[in-house]
Amino acid sequence: MRKSLKILCLFCVLLLMCFSAFARGGKEEPAGKGLVFYLSPNQFDEFQTTASKLIREYVEGAGYELREMVAQSGHAEDVALQLSQLDDAITQNPVAIIIAACDATAVADSIERARGEGIPIIAFDRTITETEVDFTSVAGCKKIGILAGGEIARLLKEKHGEVKGMILDIMGDPGDMYTVLIEEGFQEVMADYPNVKISTKIAQGWEASNAANIADDWLIAYPDTDLIFSHAEHLAAAIVSILETQAYNAGDIIMVSTAGMPMGLDLVREG
Repeated sequence: MRKSLKILCLFCVLLLMCFSAFARGGKEEPAGKGLVFYLSPNQFDEFQTTASKLIREYVEGAGYELREMVAQSGHAEDVALQLSQLDDAITQNPVAIIIAACDATAVADSIERARGEGIPIIAFDRTITETEVDFTSVAGCKKIGILAGGEIARLLKEKHGEVKGMILDIMGDPGDMYTVLIEEGFQEVMADYPNVKISTKIAQGWEASNAANIADDWLIAYPDTDLIFSHAEHLAAAIVSILETQAYNAGDIIMVSTAGMPMGLDLVREG
């Protein structure tokens, strides 16, 4: 996944170079190429912390100044804060704004204003569909959901001899198309298995404590749950703590997550 993340970041920088060349009309560029903003949704998710490092590395390596703004309040993403940050970035007339949107719908009006003022917008990691952007660099999120669905079906068949059982499905914030598209792919696959009962819950703001509370309440009511599918590793880590508190042993409940970041790989190694 880290290799894919590097590729996504590199695409962003290559596009910045194209925007800059277009704006110069072929003239020789100055020593400093200009200011770029990166609007990050959070820094509690390993994917996002790694993305921030790589974007800074590539953007500054290409000769631009990078300023990062993080839309995080406490342990949750803050849509209102990101809107304020986006408006602030627009007033500084950067050569481009890279944004991983907390809420793809909420940012649409500000993105339209930025593009109206000639500021290119690059949607990174999270798709924005409510308005046009200049470039989108995202992972194949629906494909992630399809792959997860196929693996989950395999795991349930391995456990029961057929694809059946109960799944607790914990999404991230539905304002983020990353989790929405994963869910779309997952549900598309699981529609072929009528003997699987899926309960979908939402961890608002991608906050780990929300996922933990969901799992805690759910497992009290449904202790024989077969599998928990969380849409990010930091959610999975919080859920594992709940399983341990409720005296589940490793393997009692199958855990599936996305992204393949180090935190998730550590959980796999621990069983």
